[in-house]
Amino acid sequence: MYFSEEVLADVRMGNDIVDVIGEYVKLKKSGANYFGLCPFHNEKTPSFSVSPEKQIYRCFGCGAGGNVFRFIEQKENLTFPETVEYLAKRINYTLPENNSKADAYKREIKQQLWDIHKAAARFYYECLNADMGAEARAYLDKRGVQPNIRKKFGLGYSPDEWNRLNDHLLELGFDQEMILKSGLVNGSNSGRYYDKFRNRLMFPIIDVYGHIIGFGGRQLRDNKEEAKYLNSPDTEIFNKSFNPYNLNFARHANKREFILVEGYMDVIALYQAGFKNAVAALGTAFNSNHASVLKRYTQNIIVLFDSDAAGENAVLRALPVLKEAGISAKVLQVKNAKDPDEYIKSYGAEAFAKLLSTAVNGTMFRIENVKKKYSLDNIDDKISLTRDIVEILAQTDDPLELELYIRDVAKQIGVSPEAILSEVNRIQGVKDRTPKGNGNGLGKSVKNIEVDNALEDAKSGLISLLALDGSLFESVERIFDKKEFLDDLYIKLYDIVKKLHAQNASIQAADIVTYLNGETDEVQSRAARILMAQLPYGSDEQRRHALADDLRLIKTNYIDRMMLEAEDDEQIVRLVQQKKNVENIIKSL
Repeated sequence: MYFSEEVLADVRMGNDIVDVIGEYVKLKKSGANYFGLCPFHNEKTPSFSVSPEKQIYRCFGCGAGGNVFRFIEQKENLTFPETVEYLAKRINYTLPENNSKADAYKREIKQQLWDIHKAAARFYYECLNADMGAEARAYLDKRGVQPNIRKKFGLGYSPDEWNRLNDHLLELGFDQEMILKSGLVNGSNSGRYYDKFRNRLMFPIIDVYGHIIGFGGRQLRDNKEEAKYLNSPDTEIFNKSFNPYNLNFARHANKREFILVEGYMDVIALYQAGFKNAVAALGTAFNSNHASVLKRYTQNIIVLFDSDAAGENAVLRALPVLKEAGISAKVLQVKNAKDPDEYIKSYGAEAFAKLLSTAVNGTMFRIENVKKKYSLDNIDDKISLTRDIVEILAQTDDPLELELYIRDVAKQIGVSPEAILSEVNRIQGVKDRTPKGNGNGLGKSVKNIEVDNALEDAKSGLISLLALDGSLFESVERIFDKKEFLDDLYIKLYDIVKKLHAQNASIQAADIVTYLNGETDEVQSRAARILMAQLPYGSDEQRRHALADDLRLIKTNYIDRMMLEAEDDEQIVRLVQQKKNVENIIKSL
């Protein structure tokens, strides 16, 4: 959904960031800003700062930062359009609607399907608690599912009759065509209608907005002619590849990671034991669509599938999918139990909490799995094992992570770390991993780090000055090219500030961050850090001196970088002359 700049500004300005964040965090004023304990990581000393002047926040502990839109996105796990709607509703602001007939029709269809599913869920729930639901209740009793949990998840029972649900929905006034669109009822060539789910324990599938969008049904009697689990078909409101089970509750669990399990009952057993951050794929192999949805809510997942061969293979298929999505995965294998439900019943929730801490890195799990195929006493097996492990390690991009893996693996299989690294380099096409720098292995000296910090201060200072005073642009653009930032984020910030000044807008830091919607968490957090910088000068003369200092350092650094990349002496001579002229250029300000 598209929102104009005017609408975004109205919604943002109507939601003071101190008021909004104050609903989630206990804030205390200190100087110009407010401080509190960060809601995005555990800390004992407040490092979370909110600026009422700039209307942005920044955590100096974990690096989270942004404006009021970004805070609600992170805290409520919403998309940007959903965040705008959330904040608009908070201040009773009416958002403009897309009034095309096609969109209006689509919204109407979805609303009717949501209403049908809500009515069906209520019907199934009542059937579970009626005489006809005795068998389903007995199954839940056997599995130890408590009444309050049954109600929390809206568990139900589909009667062992051909068209009981269809008749009920018709009695409620729903149209037969829409009932068919819901996927809960099928039609035959003879013109008769029959319920899709019959004599099954029913699990409502709920989206992150609280809409019931589909169902899963578990067989209550062994019938090999039918699937043990049956899901709703894909409809206008449901796609099983995009709707992990229990995501509606897991996203509010305030945990750093999700626990990915195999099925409905695993999720419910964990939730009942206090582990509310479990999710499951819906009767299909875990795929990239599942991963992309989960990435919106977490970057860390513990994979916990059944401990049999099928479960282990499912883990091995899921790991590369999670890695491709940018999710850090660990693997937990339950010993002495076939699944988490059985483990918790046998050993208790406290023992399971300890077990969670033993989850192993996904890469090491794959390596341990490969090792099962070979004997370290056989030289040929050892060579084959090393090559298989190298193929796994070559998929690791982080140099530090790779080094630690190699050290560990080298000890385990008795091959030198250098040999393993050489093979990994060959596969990755890397010629040299030797750290560049001052020769101490750190890559940068303290002096270099200090220079980098000063340069970063100069760049952020320039952006802050330009945001504060648009009249400086005319002088700056006469002697400065934005490419001299050598940093895409600063170039974007420069362009945003320039655009806002061209619109004669009153610029706040929060307005600038809004234009970075869609960028990664890292980019938005870094922008908030840049814009949170407090300028220690106020007079025109102080600003001019600061502007000159910032430009001098940025331009000099740019020329130094170009000299390093120069391909001939003639080019170097020209750059040396340019560097000599920097001071004269700065004086022309």
